[in-house]
Amino acid sequence: MEHILGTATINADTQLLNTMSLYRSNQNKPFTEAERALKEVIFPHLIDAVRQNWINNLPYLFPGNQRSNFNTIATCDSLGILQIAVPSFIEICRLEWPKWTGPTLPNCVSHNLQNGELKFVGAKIAVCLSKIGDIFLVRARPKIAADELSERELEVAQMYASGDDYKTIAQVLLVSPSTIRVHLSRIYTKLNINDKTSLTAEIRRMTH
Repeated sequence: MEHILGTATINADTQLLNTMSLYRSNQNKPFTEAERALKEVIFPHLIDAVRQNWINNLPYLFPGNQRSNFNTIATCDSLGILQIAVPSFIEICRLEWPKWTGPTLPNCVSHNLQNGELKFVGAKIAVCLSKIGDIFLVRARPKIAADELSERELEVAQMYASGDDYKTIAQVLLVSPSTIRVHLSRIYTKLNINDKTSLTAEIRRMTH
């Protein structure tokens, strides 16, 4: 290795560093100014192509019913350090944290992640994380009423919305059918709805 031609850019929003280097072993053939200029022109397009390839292929790591809302995503490691983030993800996050920039997720989201919590619900947005191998897919969206449900209430709501009846839900959760009725009554009150169709629509909004 005799000659190296390196190019790097820093994203102003995420603070992520993108780099690409070319190597040449011929001592008598250094890179020319024309080659440097060409690489500088091509580089941003290559970086965007890599980012778009990530975005296009990430959905296929999930079951079909979980492939919605991949327009507001990022990926990070177990410490919350970003690897890639689409512009709309930054925009959504800034609804909650107007001055936030990378290269790590907002502090409260990173804190939850490191404590094993894969969801953050703030005043204006909700952030959900899913593990894929050794990385995490991070999805952000505006907050909705269903985000205020407790973990058990959400579990009951999802099962009921998917078609399970009181008895089936009670058997799965090892409680009585009357307890499920109480849960659903509270769920309807929190969501300000009064029928199963509305409940199904509200739960669906959490993944769209």
